[in-house]
Amino acid sequence: MFEDKSVRRKRRLLIAAAFLLLASVAFGVGYFFNIYTPDDPDYYKKPKTSVLQIPDSLINPTTDKKPYEEVNADSNSDKEEDVTENKLSTPNTQLIFKAYYNFCGHTAEKAVQAAGEEANMDEQQLMAKYSGWEITSFSPPIVEFSRKIDAYCPKHFIIGVDDGFITIYVYNENGKKVMQEKTDISAKTLTPEDQQALSRGIVVDTEEQKEQTLEGFSN
Repeated sequence: MFEDKSVRRKRRLLIAAAFLLLASVAFGVGYFFNIYTPDDPDYYKKPKTSVLQIPDSLINPTTDKKPYEEVNADSNSDKEEDVTENKLSTPNTQLIFKAYYNFCGHTAEKAVQAAGEEANMDEQQLMAKYSGWEITSFSPPIVEFSRKIDAYCPKHFIIGVDDGFITIYVYNENGKKVMQEKTDISAKTLTPEDQQALSRGIVVDTEEQKEQTLEGFSN
């Protein structure tokens, strides 16, 4: 009998505890919806605002950032300069040599095609190969060289004396004086004025002028 009362009391306590638990859950759910669900029926029609805030540093950055193209402009230009500086000659490159002869004021020009090792050289290598020349333009397929020479150009004849006889000299393209012809006309038979002129060298510009001068000395 005593045991039956004890069991019934425990059962009532369990039922009461379960009822209180259900009531607490119901109250919590109702409280949640009362707080987060507004009474305004147009609430869900209105635009929602995010609770996340965008940092001011992203909205108004203190440091201006350059576009990718600007940031990389310098490095790209350096690469382009490197490519330009490292341009090479090719088998189609034309080498143009211009020699300025100071004694006559004439210019001789010669053009040749790059051949052999010249067909794969940069500017520095070509300057080393033609050390007596200056590169005035390096723009493959055309490379221009120039130099000044203290001499007459090869188109002139210099009439002088060698070993007592009238001799004809010319300058080659490199400005070196070379003997072209030694005549059998003796300079000893000429007047002192003619001998002095021959010792300095008489410059004539054509074959015709050369022959006329020699004919005058032989008479």
